[in-house]
Amino acid sequence: MAVHLQGLYGTLEERVDVKTRSLEEKNRQLEIVYDMAAFLRQPQDVDALCRGFLQRVQQMFGAAASSARLLDRDSRQLCMTVHAGLDNAFIDREATLECGECVCGQAARGGISLICDIERPDTTPDLGVCRRAGFKLVSATPIGANQQTLGIYNLYFREARPLGDSDRQLLETLGQQLGIAIENQRLHASDRELAVSEERNLLARELHDSIAQGLAFMNLQVQMLDDALRHNDANQAQATLAMLRQGVQESYDDVRELLVHFRTRVAKQDLPGAIGAALRRLADQSGIATELELEGGGAPLDAEVETQALYILQEALSNVRKHAQAKSVHVALRRGVHGLTLVVRDDGVGFDEGARSAREKENHIGLQVMRERALRIGGKFSLSSTPGRGTEVRLEFPRLNQEPN
Repeated sequence: MAVHLQGLYGTLEERVDVKTRSLEEKNRQLEIVYDMAAFLRQPQDVDALCRGFLQRVQQMFGAAASSARLLDRDSRQLCMTVHAGLDNAFIDREATLECGECVCGQAARGGISLICDIERPDTTPDLGVCRRAGFKLVSATPIGANQQTLGIYNLYFREARPLGDSDRQLLETLGQQLGIAIENQRLHASDRELAVSEERNLLARELHDSIAQGLAFMNLQVQMLDDALRHNDANQAQATLAMLRQGVQESYDDVRELLVHFRTRVAKQDLPGAIGAALRRLADQSGIATELELEGGGAPLDAEVETQALYILQEALSNVRKHAQAKSVHVALRRGVHGLTLVVRDDGVGFDEGARSAREKENHIGLQVMRERALRIGGKFSLSSTPGRGTEVRLEFPRLNQEPN
């Protein structure tokens, strides 16, 4: 019985040691995964993500070199993006690989991690390039996200060493983390490109509503001037020159206004100051009397929302200067717990929105620009006008983070 108990104790101690080592290994892997996740959450481009990732993984596993290859979806080739510890001859030969070629292509095509001992005679596929570079062991692990393979990453070892199932699982987990980070970075880049494209479209429409119409007017005046000169009509030529001079000045004013418009940003917590500056410019340019009414308080909205609100206000004031024939304009800015309201009211000639022709609506693109800007930032745009009684533009921007009722 004593011998039997001694055997049980020995077995128990061995089992405890095995379990302890297993827990220590799992804790080490969890720490690696958490540290890598923290790094990949930092804002950086794809190359910086891959470079920092490889540096950490290479150090973790004691590899002599590493590389990351991203999959070109059009050509279906693996293109080496970032590398460390590889010579130029190796890089030139391995710069691009077909999906399915070598261990890297097989890992990408199959979506599984492959570990190849180069010294084994039955090693497939042929890894002659890696052997000539002095490597004894190579791993190829997919970089994936959303069930799609984005590429693979490699670790190269000078000496053969055991990489078990737990190592393989850790490599695959890290590859998935890198894939998600790359995919998020690509989505953010697409969002930025879309935002730039939308801003360019808005700019093009504002140019159409100002500079393009001014140039069309001057082109017509040049034709009239040419006709007057051919007929030696000095009076008509002088009158046409005066119109051309006026058109050039108006176009110059429009260009300056657009430059101010797109350079303007709202300083933190100073939307009222920016509105006041815009009203002073309007008064200086046109002599129109201006008034600013401020009501309520509360924290400002998101900086981009307030900047877009300022752009909409500038467009509204530009319409007042060009079309309203107004003597005064009143701007009201109201803040509250529910958001921000901006109202621009003038005493100009007004118009009948329902009676305007399709051509008139097309030529007055500024209103459409304001609507689109408001929609982009989650605002509500409304306009009311009566012939002979002026026009009112109203913008409402709710707080997106307010508690539901």
